[in-house]
Amino acid sequence: MNRLLLGDEIVVKSICAVPNGAMRATDLIWTGRVRRIEGPVVTMSVLTEGGAEVLLQADSGNLGRDDHGRWQVTLPMTHRLVEPAQA
Repeated sequence: MNRLLLGDEIVVKSICAVPNGAMRATDLIWTGRVRRIEGPVVTMSVLTEGGAEVLLQADSGNLGRDDHGRWQVTLPMTHRLVEPAQA
């Protein structure tokens, strides 16, 4: 079946800008479920390693299938470099 449905599993990957401005894949990859579809906007629910539920939204035009037939989306994320605190 090619149609996205509520409850479908989805793999969420992320990209972020590096200092030279290029976009690069990060190691943040989650697996979640489709919770809502409103027009072109898809809301997904993923669980973090700490057990928190995070809701993410994407345009349905950015969703596709991976090599294994699972739904996937790559979202741009905002990251910042954090230096360890000195004791």
